[in-house]
Amino acid sequence: MAAQSYKRGGQRPKIADFYSSTHYNQKKKKWVAPICEQLHLLLEARQKEDEARCQEADALGLPITMPQEEMPIEVLGKKFYVKEYGVSLKSSSSKRSSGQSHEEVRVLKNEVETLKDVCKQQNDQVDTLKDLCQKQKETIQMQQEKINAYDEKFARFEAVMSAYMHGNPIGAGSNCL
Repeated sequence: MAAQSYKRGGQRPKIADFYSSTHYNQKKKKWVAPICEQLHLLLEARQKEDEARCQEADALGLPITMPQEEMPIEVLGKKFYVKEYGVSLKSSSSKRSSGQSHEEVRVLKNEVETLKDVCKQQNDQVDTLKDLCQKQKETIQMQQEKINAYDEKFARFEAVMSAYMHGNPIGAGSNCL
């Protein structure tokens, strides 16, 4: 009932009354869940403590340290009760985490793009190295062919020198040259 009078423009109900109106079934004359009654009693006790503290603070001219809107967060441990009460709070953790998730996704996408670029550069380097290896193989093959040709010439030269040293005439019938 307290919540209904507030909706119709009446005074804002106390948190314990609001909780009772939203968690107690008037027709069945029982709480919607067994724990709701215990939580209601905790809210009432806390409300009385806060009222006493507020009276003391008011008498001393001190500011109120715990507004009524913060009490359910401390007692019930959940912010949505305050939202049902009609009090606007900071964005919920799910909204913050959603924003953080979008930022994390953006950062991860950037990292993926960076890694793709690095991978492409590495692939290009691998292709360049393959080309260089192929050219080096071709150069080595040409050098080996030259070495083989020099070896053949040197072998013929040795044969000619050997024949000359042994007194064999080098003539028109010789196969050495």
